[in-house]
Formats: sequence, structure tokens, C-alpha cells
Amino acid sequence: MLGRDDIGSLEPKKRADFAVWRTDGLEFGGARDLVAELVFAGPQRVDRLVVGGEDVVRGGSLVRADEAEIAREHRRQAARVAP
Repeated sequence: MLGRDDIGSLEPKKRADFAVWRTDGLEFGGARDLVAELVFAGPQRVDRLVVGGEDVVRGGSLVRADEAEIAREHRRQAARVAP
């Protein structure tokens, strides 16, 4: 897909690590170089992340963790150290 011979391949029965970001939103509207936009612009939420051939993020959401619970714990921990 990328036309590169210095990286692995996506094939059945192979483990894979890859990330996919959506680039069709307004934040990319004026971008000439989408890769540069991802690297140098503000953080973008990954749409799909596969590690070791298994989904970690799908549709922008964590697959095996409760994001609301993580956010609650984060707020609780932040309150402990906030002045």
C-alpha cells in the first residue's frame, strides 16, 4: 500500500502493528501534506490501532478498556496533586 520495501507487509496469518488516522475532517482542510499535518499539528485521535494483529482502538474508541472509567480515575488522581 505504501510502496515501500523497507517495512513489513499486511498479509493473512501475519501479526501487524499499524495506526490509521482520519484525514477528511476540517482540521485537514488546507493541508497539502497530510503526513506533515499529522506530525506537526495538534494531536489527533487515532481512528484505528492494531498491535500484534489485534485491535486496540476501533472507531476512535478503546476496544478493551472503559474510557469513561479511565477519565474518572485520571480526574481523581489529578485532584490529589492539584493545588
